Amino acid sequence: METLGLRMARHMETTHKVLAFLQEHPQVAWVQHPDLEDHPDHALAQRQLPKGAGSIVAFGVKGGEATGDARTAGQAFIENCRLASH
Repeated sequence: METLGLRMARHMETTHKVLAFLQEHPQVAWVQHPDLEDHPDHALAQRQLPKGAGSIVAFGVKGGEATGDARTAGQAFIENCRLASH
């Protein structure tokens, strides 16, 4: 408990790095997180969670838009992901 504040600060720092990476990645179609200015609840998150809105991030993978096969694009991402296991 003594280091919780420091650990959470680092946790949010890492989350913001992941958000920046995803927003710039050419194979990512969209990114959602309350700390991002274009999120519908951004103002609320800023008021209620001034130190950060946590590390749950939603994003879409490009690759299925033209053919309507977004499921295949998502499956390929999951099968090739090395950051976390499925």
